[in-house]
Amino acid sequence: MASQEARALAAAGEERAADRALGAAANARDGAAEGIRPVGVFYFEPGVAAYFASDARLSLGGETNLRLAVSAAEEALELLGAMPEGEHAEQTAAAQLDLVAAQLALHDLDGAGVHAQAVLQLPSENRTVPIIGRMAKIDQALAGAAFKDVTLASDLREQIALFSAYPATRELPQLPTS
Repeated sequence: MASQEARALAAAGEERAADRALGAAANARDGAAEGIRPVGVFYFEPGVAAYFASDARLSLGGETNLRLAVSAAEEALELLGAMPEGEHAEQTAAAQLDLVAAQLALHDLDGAGVHAQAVLQLPSENRTVPIIGRMAKIDQALAGAAFKDVTLASDLREQIALFSAYPATRELPQLPTS
């Protein structure tokens, strides 16, 4: 629950309150790592909780939070990668895109390009609406002045356009009416 609270507070721009909620979430994760595992709908695997922390830090912005977002996203990817294949695939892709977004905000286009490839390779059935939406934000960042006329940014934008053209859900064609 603290993870979700942190995300909501970060989205509202409440940095101090979000920091407190992130601390509570980290304490809960540490307790889970020590064998005290809460149950119920408010429990998240440590990798998912780390992804939520990266999302909150990214929302808060600023260089310190962006660097913390990178660290949390890398932790999330490590923890989610240790889980059985296929579990938490959407959270893994979202954490990967948080890492890309933070790296772009920190002007690390090379690092962002490397990490974007993992998501750009997703099969179309895993390209959910939230993932396509996050990818659109990456595309917007690449379209900004910081990456104007940079070949890698243009190449990534082309790959994103192709990726987004084949989402998991598409509108079905309309049947002809008689």
